[in-house]
Amino acid sequence: MRPRIQQEDEKVRLTAYGHIIHRYLRYVLIRCTGYTNDKSQVQRMAVYALVTACLLFDKLTRLGQLGSLVEMMVKIVGEDPTPDLSAIATPDRANGIEPVFVLDERMCEVAGAINVLDQFSRELLVLHHIEGLELATLADAHASSVDDIRQALAEAENQFIELLHGLSSWSGGIKPDVRSLLMTLAGCMDEAWANELGVYALRYAVAWNE
Repeated sequence: MRPRIQQEDEKVRLTAYGHIIHRYLRYVLIRCTGYTNDKSQVQRMAVYALVTACLLFDKLTRLGQLGSLVEMMVKIVGEDPTPDLSAIATPDRANGIEPVFVLDERMCEVAGAINVLDQFSRELLVLHHIEGLELATLADAHASSVDDIRQALAEAENQFIELLHGLSSWSGGIKPDVRSLLMTLAGCMDEAWANELGVYALRYAVAWNE
């Protein structure tokens, strides 16, 4: 029988991994649209990025580095030229590709704009507007003041809007509602599949430590 202290450590680790995956799952899936919308590719990228973030979390010196770690892993796997080694079987459609996000033209532009932003700006927008994290929580994670995060978020929103205004379909005088657009983008996701992917990533990360 394992010592009780070890069981408690495993419970703490499981809880931490669950929080990481819950917080960054949709961020990762949105980020993957910068490379592909094919589920068979995205699931590989997302699992690798999320599991690595979990396993390396205790190596970070501050919580704010977690987003950079996730970003780095998405970039590494997204630019990996090796063949797809899917961990979860998914049904193929007639064209052989099943999308993670079902996007119309405008949502394609929203996804493109969010992926053009720098990592910190993109993280703030997704975690605040989609995941609902308060400014104080983001400030604590990045060892910054609430005012600094508020300013950084406002700058990120302005950059996002400027990118959209650079597209012909957004040239009207109405200012885009950032929160509404990002929530609509998240709503285009296959949520049931995303939840299954998150559970799989959590199980994989926990199994690594057994």
